[in-house]
Amino acid sequence: MVIEQGPKTYRAAFDAEDGEQWKEALGREVASMESHEAFTIIEKVPEGASMIGSRWVMGRKLMANATMDK
Repeated sequence: MVIEQGPKTYRAAFDAEDGEQWKEALGREVASMESHEAFTIIEKVPEGASMIGSRWVMGRKLMANATMDK
């Protein structure tokens, strides 16, 4: 399996020819993180606390025959 670099931003992903697939994939990923309680949305960082940063890394998983896997 080969991983091809995907878009660098949400906007680039959503504006791409396969933008609907990116929206669906990101939606599934967010739903998975929510179901596993991987994060908590907060309005304000508590005094003395710090947030852990994060970022999305998007890529296309290709099968050996160059067809799209994920």
